[in-house]
Amino acid sequence: MRAHVREALQDAGLSHSDLVPVRLTRYQAVLERVLETFTTFGVRGENRLWLWEGFKGSRVSTPVEDGPSVMAQLLAPHDLVWLLLEDWEGTKKRGNYWVFEGEVQSVTAVLKHLFHVEYYVVDREFAWLLCENHHGVMTAVGRTMPERLQAWVASPYSPAPLKPPAQGC
Repeated sequence: MRAHVREALQDAGLSHSDLVPVRLTRYQAVLERVLETFTTFGVRGENRLWLWEGFKGSRVSTPVEDGPSVMAQLLAPHDLVWLLLEDWEGTKKRGNYWVFEGEVQSVTAVLKHLFHVEYYVVDREFAWLLCENHHGVMTAVGRTMPERLQAWVASPYSPAPLKPPAQGC
């Protein structure tokens, strides 16, 4: 996955320092905090696929055609976030997620160059999480983000949903 991210950074015209893997000494703490804060799985979710199946708390889900573009409308470009990417290649020695950190504008640019990947974007203070799953459904959980996504869905700038959000993140 790291190689795919490096390639996506290059394709997007970004530097390797614009989106960096979280240091090993910090990785476990960040992942565990995400799992404990936003899922019913807790730390047992480290090896799970599809964290969206266990989101807890209020959430809003909607189908999207271009998740990174929606995210760019919901978040400030220079906000720092965590990015969790599923290890679809099975190369991680521990856990099923790669954790990166960077600004929203770098995250959205990279995601536009990664295809068929489930991702989770998390506020650095762990206040909210945005996910896009392999069904093309974006889900917001946590504080304020469900309301922001709901407002986007209701706005005239949001395209009409393509399908009902039956399979939420």
